[in-house]
Amino acid sequence: MHLPRMMLGSDLLREQVLRQKLADLYQNIHVKGVGMLESDAIDRAVKIGYEPYIEPLRQWLLEIEK
Repeated sequence: MHLPRMMLGSDLLREQVLRQKLADLYQNIHVKGVGMLESDAIDRAVKIGYEPYIEPLRQWLLEIEK
C-alpha cells in the first residue's frame, strides 16, 4: 500500500503551497475521530469537517468581494 508515501507527498505539497503563498485561503481541515479508510463514516466526516470551517470561508469571501 502506498498510503505513507501519499501522505508524505500531501504534506510536502501543503508546505509548498503555504511557503510560496500559492493559495489565497488555506484551511487545514481536521476530521478527528474518522479514519482515512472509514468510508462508512462519510456523513460524520462531512459534519465534522464542515461546521468549524464554513464561517472563516464566509468571512474570507466577504473580504474578497469588497
